[in-house]
Amino acid sequence: MFCITVVTMHSSGIGGGNFMLIYEKQKRKAVFINAREKAPAAAHENMYVNNSDDAWLGPMSAGVPGEVKGFIKAHEMYGKLDWWSLVEPSVKLASEGFIVTSALAYAIKRSEPSITDPDFRELLMNKDGTFKKEGDTIVNPQLAETLRTIQEDPESFYSGKLAKKIAADFENNDGIITEKDLKNYQVGVTEDVLKLDLDDITMLSCPLPSGGPVVTQILNILQNYKFNSTSMEGVDRKTLTYHRIVEAMKFAYARRPYFGDPDFVNDPKLAEVMKQVLNVEYNKQLYEKIWDNSTHMNASYYGGYQSVQDKGSTSHLSVVAPNGDTVSVTGSVNYYFGGKFRSKETGIVYNNEMDDFSIPNKSNGFGYKPSKNNYVQPGKRPLSSMSPTIFVDKKTGDVRLAIGAAGGSRIISSTAWVSMLNLWMGLPLETAVATPRLHHQFIPNNIDINANEPFRVSQAIQKGLEEKGHLCKETNRKSVVQAVSYNPSERTVFGASDPRKGGMAWGL
Repeated sequence: MFCITVVTMHSSGIGGGNFMLIYEKQKRKAVFINAREKAPAAAHENMYVNNSDDAWLGPMSAGVPGEVKGFIKAHEMYGKLDWWSLVEPSVKLASEGFIVTSALAYAIKRSEPSITDPDFRELLMNKDGTFKKEGDTIVNPQLAETLRTIQEDPESFYSGKLAKKIAADFENNDGIITEKDLKNYQVGVTEDVLKLDLDDITMLSCPLPSGGPVVTQILNILQNYKFNSTSMEGVDRKTLTYHRIVEAMKFAYARRPYFGDPDFVNDPKLAEVMKQVLNVEYNKQLYEKIWDNSTHMNASYYGGYQSVQDKGSTSHLSVVAPNGDTVSVTGSVNYYFGGKFRSKETGIVYNNEMDDFSIPNKSNGFGYKPSKNNYVQPGKRPLSSMSPTIFVDKKTGDVRLAIGAAGGSRIISSTAWVSMLNLWMGLPLETAVATPRLHHQFIPNNIDINANEPFRVSQAIQKGLEEKGHLCKETNRKSVVQAVSYNPSERTVFGASDPRKGGMAWGL
């Protein structure tokens, strides 16, 4: 993950945070490490009411980073190799340079207008004054030195010389993160993960404030259809399957505005909704409300009244070890290059995760009310779509699928989608990841269809969905899935990296 934070600096990094789901096969135990960013102590509910741009751009948009602390905790609990050797490859990448990928090149191009800091722009530019493109090389000596410090003393990020430099970055640029914020940051560790039995498989996913509850509810509704290899055969059957999946998404996403950081939200409705997420009978009732011939345009039919807007850029990694232990981890700085705020001294690109909080009295981009349960409070973690998920065989304890995704609110839908295609419909993992998929997040009330071939659903399917009353909208926005599966009958492991972004699966 340290290497990923260097080469995907646009979507993750030590200036951000992560969710990590770890499964120990021998103990048949799952642990969730919550290294999500926290609001600084000086943060308050109304801090962005008259300055909404501050929530996504600049020093005020940053939450207290948790990425490094999460890695420290994971190493303390499960590490086999020494810390120094784990960090060394990332130091070399930053100091010697790495090749710009197509994804990074795209992020640079998209972010050019909003990156105004001269030093940051210089890092992303060639000597001739043009911005880096795919195939060019980036050398990041300041970040390399920072990683060396973390290599020698990881806690220095939170209570040492590195913490002083980080605090100075914010103090000198009108931010509010302090040394005390860094010193007080703690990760959350719990075995109380979401568990849902799906016939012969148990689904394990992350609790709040992750997107795990929404993924879980989508599958809890859809398990009633008993999807199989015939569910995607022919235009009519495939259209019906897509329609059913979309309807389940609408029911599940409609409940998301009730969610928030459980350490801060004391709302009886939240407790009620979380019980509903795992309640098989309740979700069977939602399944029975899905009409095969039509969707519904009335939001109240799905039980929702508002929306939590979620844009973002993230990175995901799924790993299965030879002994069956498995890790699914998603990290993020939120938008491309976070808040576009990079430290001149440390090379750290800071997140803008404060934008994931709701702002009082300010409707989101779709005109819907903000979610009170997701208002800013000091020390609170904002709601996230990141959804690291693991599926295990109920009988043997073998991992069947480890999966996660990048792509803002599309993380949830794509994680559920690929899981179904692989586990229920029997598609090979590589095919399941590459297959065209749809996205619906309840508000706005339309299906997002990837406009780019070969990831675009056919015109015939789109027409069939429109005949059922759906509004279809083509978009260039995408989700990117990373997954590892295990075939118990053949005792083979498969890895798949989404071709939508040009990642790679690797075996050792």
